[in-house]
Amino acid sequence: MIREKLKVIAAKIETNYAVDPVPNPATDAMLVENLSLTPLEANEIVPDGVVRSSFGAELAIALTGKQVKIEFDVPYQGAGTPGGVPFFGTLLRGAGFAQVVTGGVSCAYNTVTGGEESLTIQLWRDGIVHKAVGCRGDWSLKLDAGGRLMQHFAFTGLYQPVADAALPAATLPPRREIPVDAANTPTFTLMGTALALKSLEIKRANDVQFQQLVNDTRVDILGRKPEGSATVRESLTASFNAWQMAEAGTTGALSLVHGNTAGNIVEINCPNVQIGKPGLGAENGVSMLTLPLRIASTSPSANDDIQLVVR
Repeated sequence: MIREKLKVIAAKIETNYAVDPVPNPATDAMLVENLSLTPLEANEIVPDGVVRSSFGAELAIALTGKQVKIEFDVPYQGAGTPGGVPFFGTLLRGAGFAQVVTGGVSCAYNTVTGGEESLTIQLWRDGIVHKAVGCRGDWSLKLDAGGRLMQHFAFTGLYQPVADAALPAATLPPRREIPVDAANTPTFTLMGTALALKSLEIKRANDVQFQQLVNDTRVDILGRKPEGSATVRESLTASFNAWQMAEAGTTGALSLVHGNTAGNIVEINCPNVQIGKPGLGAENGVSMLTLPLRIASTSPSANDDIQLVVR
């Protein structure tokens, strides 16, 4: 019997692509929620048009293009000390971010084009273990006022044989998340204006592709088209004219700071954002605007569309 609720997941950066660095549950365990696993995705090769003397189906030759897909949510929280590396830094690096540590100050994650790192992810389910090497994936973020600030990761990796293994003792990262509210989330600005924020979603929208050829099987990030959405309290156009900005294609920055205590402060910075066609809604009798967001880099050669900071 396999008890469904008993799981441990660990991830580790690969030095060489698809070479297992052996994640250790004592040091590489991840604090995740809402985990979804596709343990084996593959193509079946079935002979077609076989000449035979009776009706019937043909058996498949084998499975090919074997992959593992795994998704989960992770709280966006501080590392405990300024300049510390958060446990989810490993996951961000596998989703196309580069890690930059400024000792005693901050740990920043900037987008990259080319040279994306890869992960080995290992998942123990009670008495069974799944492993995927060469993992790369996608990232998104979601915030709800009065709720939580969460990241979502979706990885694709190369399948490794499933085996029996005892559930290991894992050392989970400390939970440091704090609620999203006026006291804990001191800053949200869009186009240079502080707005009353109800919800925010940012998607990196990586183009993650699996390819199997003779002498090479791999997962790569082959593009990205970041986008997002913000729902804010509507104000007079003299304060914030979303309609005019959308009409004119105005560009500006988005910035969010969550947390007040050094070691547990996180930021999101997007320096070049456009507002799409605003939508109208209501919250407890108050008019709200839903603003589609186009998120771009400051130039075609820049990699500054999304920056995450832990400090």
